[in-house]
Amino acid sequence: LGWRGEMEFWAHDFDKGEATLREALAIGDEGFADVRARANLWLGAQFLCTGRLDQANPHFREADETVPEVGDPDCTGWWALFSAGQLWWQANFERALQLLDRWREATDQTVVTHVGRQCLESWQLAGKGAYQPALSLLHEMLATCDRTGEQLFRARALNTMGWILGELQDHETAIEWDKRSEEAALAIGAPDPEIESNARLNAGDSLMALGRLDEAEEYYQMVEKVVRDPTPPEHFALWLYSQHFFHSFGELWLARGDQEKALGLADECIKLAESTNRPKNVVKGRRLRGQVLTAQGRPDEAQTEIDMALGIAKEIGNPPQIWKTYAALGELRKAQGRLDEAEQAYRDALSVIEEVAAALTDESLKATFLGSEHVGAIRLGSGSAS
Repeated sequence: LGWRGEMEFWAHDFDKGEATLREALAIGDEGFADVRARANLWLGAQFLCTGRLDQANPHFREADETVPEVGDPDCTGWWALFSAGQLWWQANFERALQLLDRWREATDQTVVTHVGRQCLESWQLAGKGAYQPALSLLHEMLATCDRTGEQLFRARALNTMGWILGELQDHETAIEWDKRSEEAALAIGAPDPEIESNARLNAGDSLMALGRLDEAEEYYQMVEKVVRDPTPPEHFALWLYSQHFFHSFGELWLARGDQEKALGLADECIKLAESTNRPKNVVKGRRLRGQVLTAQGRPDEAQTEIDMALGIAKEIGNPPQIWKTYAALGELRKAQGRLDEAEQAYRDALSVIEEVAAALTDESLKATFLGSEHVGAIRLGSGSAS
């Protein structure tokens, strides 16, 4: 029953999977610790992946107590991945890396959990700005996937490559990786569009950065169809990538001058991110609100939003959120006519950028990053001529 419930979860037959796993849990309660551990793990996973966090938490707390004691490598491997995933969503990058390292032996028992661990490690490394180690790990992971035929995490790794290169402003190359991820995800034929939706959002973000707004909108609209009207299987991970959609689509409408539409999307991002404890997306939503309010000539309200965003960004330590929020503060200060303070905000942003660049060992990638239009605009705002 435990195994069948897991397979029903992967098939996205969520009602049937929940019933099966509750039946397994009832048997586990009769004194079978291994059955109880597996049932709690996959009930927690099902509720987590469909956005029912309040229902997931009790099962994960139970799994935290029983799974390591039972010692089933498969169960322990997946438990470690889901536990690290939750820390990733909370932007707790170091704790996630420590957990994955502690349970490395269990995750390395199967190909899928082995590459899953590598994928999650790459997310944490990139999250804290260690882009070069993350890229190296992804190349190693993709070689393993190609050798073994693993598809599920391979498609995610392709998307992660696109996401990292996009953050480093190598947008043309990023789009190539995003498209490869989209194609790989579609080839799997999964019952949900999670992986291709993430790839489309990242491609849209890079197209936005390149000024190709109409092309970006096409990608965002494909995701919007799922976000606004999902089928039951499409609720898988929807609460995660819909936050990305709300922010990115809001940025698009701000770029087009529709401030009210951008503000509404920022509010949707903030509401969902705050209710699910995703601080990185709270930063993005609050910053977008600040940018819209700046454009509307409402500096005091903009200040409140940007201050909140910057405080959270510094707390979680994600470099792009810090430098982009400093840049938004620079925009606000310019609009207020406080030009010296504007230059300081841009200098603070540039300092974070240069710290990231200094850690890059790929000289070509470093040159692309520092020579990008995005970084150039921040450098210009800082008053630096070089």
